[in-house]
Amino acid sequence: MGKRRVSRRPRGTELPPPTQEHLHVRAVLPPGFVVSDDGTLAAVIEVSSVDLSLAGSAEIATRREQFAAFVSGLQVKTPVQFVVATVPQRCQEYRDRIKGRIERFRTLAARARRDGDEVSKQRREHMASVAETHLSLFEALLEELKPREERYLVVVWHNPFSLVDRQRELSVEKLEEGKAEVERRLATVASQLQHIGLQTRRVGTDDLVDLFYGFYHMTTSPLARATRPAILAGAVAFDEPEPHTREEE
Repeated sequence: MGKRRVSRRPRGTELPPPTQEHLHVRAVLPPGFVVSDDGTLAAVIEVSSVDLSLAGSAEIATRREQFAAFVSGLQVKTPVQFVVATVPQRCQEYRDRIKGRIERFRTLAARARRDGDEVSKQRREHMASVAETHLSLFEALLEELKPREERYLVVVWHNPFSLVDRQRELSVEKLEEGKAEVERRLATVASQLQHIGLQTRRVGTDDLVDLFYGFYHMTTSPLARATRPAILAGAVAFDEPEPHTREEE
């Protein structure tokens, strides 16, 4: 007897399984709340990194003591989770800086043309052209090398819905109370992290969708190459359904 196939290969016309089946996420709500299957609400802040590779033993010991004080200072009712996410390095700040220089050189060239200064106009146009060439080369290298960077995330969560007969009692009031509680916990954690010298940033809705897509993107499936990222991301973030009128029904 031949080997029995446990699962079949997906056909090219089939859509991939919804992202929700793998991430257990039901919604991503602004300004950055994640709603899980059981109603748990979560929010995320990104924390700046500290490079200790070149630090002395005294600085390393101080950093460790600061982090230990941060952990011990957390309340029992404030659970946190530390996540290290690996994402593509896009060097966006550097690219924006070069784009700003290009626009500045073009503006100066236009001003020189209006003033009749042909020499200055040609010089500024040449500088803009050189900057554009540099930017194109840099973006081509990014695309070819595909460098990665690590992002350090802190997740805070809370489930406001009480459990009755093994089922959650859902209500709009409890949802809003849960949002307020998550915001309070998030602000407390961010304040304590800032107190030990780290910078924090609230991770917004669009950024959360990008992170989820990075965790589950089916790159090993042949179907993924024919599936736009928006299809998978749309399975994670969705708006509240619009009410139907009688005419529509």
